[in-house]
Amino acid sequence: MVAVNHESTLLEFFDDDYWLSHENYLTSEQADADVAEICGHLVTFAGRLLDAPCGTGRIAARLSQLGFEVDAVDLDPRALSLARSQQRGLSRTVTYFERDLRKLIGLGSYEVIVSWFNSFGYFTSEENQQLLDTYTSLLRPGGVLLINTLDLGEVRTILREGPLEETIEVRGRTISSTAELVENRLVTNRVGQGGGELRHRTSSVELFTKAQWSDLLMSRGFTAVEVIPRVQPSLGDPVAEVTVRAVL
Repeated sequence: MVAVNHESTLLEFFDDDYWLSHENYLTSEQADADVAEICGHLVTFAGRLLDAPCGTGRIAARLSQLGFEVDAVDLDPRALSLARSQQRGLSRTVTYFERDLRKLIGLGSYEVIVSWFNSFGYFTSEENQQLLDTYTSLLRPGGVLLINTLDLGEVRTILREGPLEETIEVRGRTISSTAELVENRLVTNRVGQGGGELRHRTSSVELFTKAQWSDLLMSRGFTAVEVIPRVQPSLGDPVAEVTVRAVL
């Protein structure tokens, strides 16, 4: 089994080929749809909100304009640089932190924590459990945790006949990826080539079923847990996407 659990490996996976292969997703239209869906799961638009990880800040910046006091965390310094540069002229700004998700303790307490764009599960099983503990400890009573992820049951169905393969051509690069399930982890091998450069990257993401999400979060003191099909799915492949909504 491949497990991505080191800072350097994570940063290597989220390289230029990663951003190129997601150009069709990382649009203003999709960001607006994502924020509309997030807001549909909330009852208030005030207080402190944590976006972790935040990437280029496309979600964090929009949520801050709605009235939240937003902190945002990511490990990628290039993504954070872009996020900070896009704050010019905004009436409300986001506080960005360059930090590993495994080192969130001490940031403060929040009414809402958002983990979007299938970004949960990249660490070892033990570290993923610890991250859930951290999210729980950072939420105030009555706080809401929102995790955009892939449903393990649906992914099993999609991949029951074997790995899923995809090749795209973008900006002079040919980017091929193969995704397969290894036990409960979605392992993606990506090869990018073009312009005289060949790059091979692998990621491994732990997934859970709807029932497992409920057990994981209820055991941590959440009073209500829902696993909801995406209302505004990714413009790419929405089939297995769900939103986990938990109230502490």
